[in-house]
Amino acid sequence: MKGSENNVCFCFPRRRTCISTFLLTFIIIGACLYLILPSLPVIKTGDPQTDVQSVKINGAPFNPANPIPSGDGNLAVSFTAGIPISIYSPSFLTFGIQQLRLNIKLQDKSGDVLPNFTGYGVKNNIRITMRSTSKFIINIMFNATTNLNTLTSDPAFELLRSTCLTTPNSTLPIRIGVTLGISSISWTGYKPSYSFVQSQPCPDLSQLTSMFNLPL
Repeated sequence: MKGSENNVCFCFPRRRTCISTFLLTFIIIGACLYLILPSLPVIKTGDPQTDVQSVKINGAPFNPANPIPSGDGNLAVSFTAGIPISIYSPSFLTFGIQQLRLNIKLQDKSGDVLPNFTGYGVKNNIRITMRSTSKFIINIMFNATTNLNTLTSDPAFELLRSTCLTTPNSTLPIRIGVTLGISSISWTGYKPSYSFVQSQPCPDLSQLTSMFNLPL
């Protein structure tokens, strides 16, 4: 009877041995997962390089010979900018990112998002080296929309004009949303996503202002 009472945990004769063994197993499994599974990388952006030739107004390539829309109606301005991206990986293994998606939103000085100025970019097939920083450039398509009647008072356009055109070396507060398709875990359907606020150096809009003749 006494011997049978000691076999209380699977094949272990003593409860203490059973608990210690399972606890040690969980610690080993946790340590392995920590070393094997990729940790979320730290992403930072650099100075954007605006492609003036990519400017479109209401969906059509900008031509200085054509007049800018005036009067009633909407105004949609779009352009691309190459933004340097640096990704630091704290993981102990090199891993691949099938797709990295960036969503950028402009914020005003009080922290409120200005929904009519957005940016979107995608980078595919990125190799992230363990415990190091990977650098590349991602092309972001920026879109700004407003009504012609309220152009001069539009908060997003006013912030761009007052910050990027009047004060040298200024920065804009932007909210960056990141979605990662990591090769080793994307098959599960899980795609890590997070967002952060960063002060982004202003894109070069000086040429756009002279071309558009708009109060950006």
